Order: sequence, then structure tokens, then C-alpha cells
Amino acid sequence: NNDELVLTVTTVTLGVESFEENTSVFLYPNPASDIIFFSDKSIQNIEVFDLNGKIIKRSKSYSISIKELQKGVYIIKGYNEKNISVTKKLIKI
Repeated sequence: NNDELVLTVTTVTLGVESFEENTSVFLYPNPASDIIFFSDKSIQNIEVFDLNGKIIKRSKSYSISIKELQKGVYIIKGYNEKNISVTKKLIKI
């Protein structure tokens, strides 16, 4: 009886994909407690993510209120009219 067991292990990393640091676009103020802005006014949509990748909030502007968010770290993604995105880390205080 030549029973053989083959076990294949695959490692998958969960989380937000690697951030592209775009130094020409800033998120300010950061840290923040009220309203945040992208320095590039061509940003037309903003998405706020928690660190688990869940979308918490959206805005159709280059700014968004974060007043109601809990203190912590969030990922902010802004999109221009060509749907090109910039991703920044935000500290909510």
C-alpha cells in the first residue's frame, strides 16, 4: 500500500496593497481631528479606509470631514477625474 500525502502550503498576505508615496500631493493637516484636504484640487473623490481595508466614508471633493471617526490610523485614497489615485496615511487625533 503506497499511499502518499502531498501537502502544499501557500502564504497569502492580507491587507492594503503597497502604498505608492506620491510626494507631490499632500494630505493636510495630518495628524487631524476635523477636516482634511488633498493639496491637489484635481482630486474629485476620497475614500477613507480602516486598517482592515473596510471603506468607512466617501466624499466627492478634495476634502472630507473626519470629525466622527475614532482616534487612530486610517488610509485615505483620493481619485482625480482620470481615476488615477493617490494613497496617504492619516492619523486621527
